[in-house]
Amino acid sequence: MTEKRFTSIGPHLMGEEADLSIIVLHGVVESEHLAAMHPRSVEMFRRHGYVLTLIDATDAKSMTQEARRLGAELNRKSPILSATAIYGGSLFTRTLATLLWRAVSLLANGTFELAFYKTEPDARVWLSVQRNKLRATPALV
Repeated sequence: MTEKRFTSIGPHLMGEEADLSIIVLHGVVESEHLAAMHPRSVEMFRRHGYVLTLIDATDAKSMTQEARRLGAELNRKSPILSATAIYGGSLFTRTLATLLWRAVSLLANGTFELAFYKTEPDARVWLSVQRNKLRATPALV
């Protein structure tokens, strides 16, 4: 089994498992949290040519307007191939994430896939399929 390394970013946790970025959200996502998470995603993209992210939103509350703006700006400046699976989130969390992802997809040059699941195992299965698709996608220049 691959070792997981987690770091606290505000109230959240961010870790890695091979080519998978894992984020556990607790409470509100602030812009400084995204600013701290983004370089790790960029580094993962440099290593693998894509970013797979598994987000546990069970304890997520919301994302500030500043964080939403920063997320769109960072993704516009650093286009990446990515797939994100979110599980455990409320209807509010899923709606907010969908709106943010649509805005980012319109503004950014990368390829973004987003899916929601009730359970972590289901999310991991979807990410496994996405991994194969992303590996077959030509690298972004």
